Amino acid sequence: MELVMPDYYEDFVCVAGECEDTCCAGWQIYIDAKGMKKYKKVRGEFGKRLKGSIDKKSMTFKQVGRRCAFLNEKNLCDIYSAIGKDMLCDTCKTFPRHIEEYEGMQEMSLSLSCPAVARYLMNRTEKVDFIRKNVDIEEEEYEEFDYLLFSKLLDIKEKILEILKNRDYPINMRIMMTLGLAHDAQTRIDSNRIFEIDAILERYNNYEGFKKRLKALTPNRDTFKFVNILDEFEVLNPSWREFLDELPKMNKGDKKYSEIQLEQLLVYFVSIYLCGAVYDYDLYGKMKFAAISVIILNELSAYVEDVAKLAYRYSKELEHSDINIERMEKAVNDKQITLEMCYLP
Repeated sequence: MELVMPDYYEDFVCVAGECEDTCCAGWQIYIDAKGMKKYKKVRGEFGKRLKGSIDKKSMTFKQVGRRCAFLNEKNLCDIYSAIGKDMLCDTCKTFPRHIEEYEGMQEMSLSLSCPAVARYLMNRTEKVDFIRKNVDIEEEEYEEFDYLLFSKLLDIKEKILEILKNRDYPINMRIMMTLGLAHDAQTRIDSNRIFEIDAILERYNNYEGFKKRLKALTPNRDTFKFVNILDEFEVLNPSWREFLDELPKMNKGDKKYSEIQLEQLLVYFVSIYLCGAVYDYDLYGKMKFAAISVIILNELSAYVEDVAKLAYRYSKELEHSDINIERMEKAVNDKQITLEMCYLP
């Protein structure tokens, strides 16, 4: 099994009670089957509390004021304190670590919804590299897996990340190129001409042609319309909804994400979501998902002082809800996305 992870993955350390937010509030925490079995065996008063604080139908911890029933006033976990780290369910034990498994490979990541991860990425100036390791672990069996498509998606993702991290060119041009690449590759996937993707990748070694296209573009100044996509989201944190509702009354500042911060955000979304196209064949949708998320964040950053906080709040609303991910995917695919629409002012 090959493991792929960002170069900062193994250096991450949870700050626990010192965290400015908490990963134990605002979303339902799923309990895996092994965790449920462990909790059934806990006796005494804490065992009673455990059994009374689990929704068995949804296999999630119940909430009190949108906070996990076991999150105490110090933002620490009572399960951890009372019966130990080994008794945490997989979600609590691993977050913000996330693993996406494919045939023969696991992609490991750290969630942007974690404040410590968001602050690290927004303060990092070095380009993110990805580490590969081969380990001997039991692999999940897949009845159907399009390995040919998956291998091409890996090639496409490698090229897209290469383009996004090429700081010799402005971020607008990098976004334009990666959207173009994803679009061109999608047409080959749709027409079952995957064998032509190698030639497309070769064509995207030419930056000069795109430099001319960028100069010829009429920049779109109304990127705020993408923010309206958020109106379709399921609300996880009411304060996020209140922030969006107040936007029309707020003064728009000049400070926004730097190009390096935008690069880090794009690399994050691409590295996590792009290869998921092996299941739904929607490569272009995944790239639009990444680009529009960053355009939304860039637009909202003009209304806030703390861009790292904005990043993790947005990620928490989006990535902690399957409903919101589905609605975002639908929204970007329902819209005719043009290069002018994706130009960052």
